[in-house]
Amino acid sequence: DFVKPLNHYVSANTADKSWNLVGNPYQCYYNNHLMNFTAPITLWNVNNKSYSAYSLVDDDVAIQPNEAFFVQCPDALNSISFPVAGKQFDNIITTQNPIAARKLGNATDRELVNLTITDGEHTDHTRIVYNDAASLMYEMECDASKFFSLDASIPQIYTLDADENQYAINERPLSNGIVPVGFVAPQAGEYTIALQDDVQDVYLVDHVENACVNLSQGSYTFSAK
Repeated sequence: DFVKPLNHYVSANTADKSWNLVGNPYQCYYNNHLMNFTAPITLWNVNNKSYSAYSLVDDDVAIQPNEAFFVQCPDALNSISFPVAGKQFDNIITTQNPIAARKLGNATDRELVNLTITDGEHTDHTRIVYNDAASLMYEMECDASKFFSLDASIPQIYTLDADENQYAINERPLSNGIVPVGFVAPQAGEYTIALQDDVQDVYLVDHVENACVNLSQGSYTFSAK
């Protein structure tokens, strides 16, 4: 089993603390569920020219041979390990990790809302996870900061909290049910925001057009400068 020590770096903002660049130590695919870790990981999406954050509980990711990724080290941890059981020949994930799921509570208590934005050519996404056991504040164990693409042509979508932290994965209690959403329009044109999941009654409020759309019933297309 390969163990990689992680470093802690001080920051006044929790979302900026203790980021490490690590990677799959093996020359084969690796099942993300088998890592001894629970915090999200952020990989570079070559095809979409943007960063993608993945939950080690909710997402199935076959990390490519020797592929690098960013990870935030929670205060209680000092390393990330890759048991040999996670090595595999292909990129198909079949083995889940129930231990990691139990660490974040009963799966039935967590509801995922995945949003995408597209200009018709490029697509970006963000996730809200409603979990009454989570906090409204940024938590390194389950939240993921938004890494913005270095390519100025890629639209971006993210959520925010009261401290203006920008999230790729925002795990939080339902609270009043309102989550601020931000986006970056790289150029003037039409953009479409859509809901990826079969979730009932998710309303998107456009404060510029004074429009309110139930994304559960269809996507929302708008013009932006």
